[in-house]
Amino acid sequence: MATSGDGEEEGRTKHLTPKAYEQYLGEVDKYSQALATLSRENDRLISILLSSEASHEEKAFIQLPN
Repeated sequence: MATSGDGEEEGRTKHLTPKAYEQYLGEVDKYSQALATLSRENDRLISILLSSEASHEEKAFIQLPN
């Protein structure tokens, strides 16, 4: 996972054993997957609110500025 803070992450993890680093990456992957799931759920809920079944007030509340 490449980020602008890779050097910083390397500094925090260089002391880890290979096994501990592998566990660390597994935890990062779990959090990444959870974030992706939350993002998809958020998109789904926004879609429901913006559907024709949502009231005008609900649509106005959820719409974001361009």
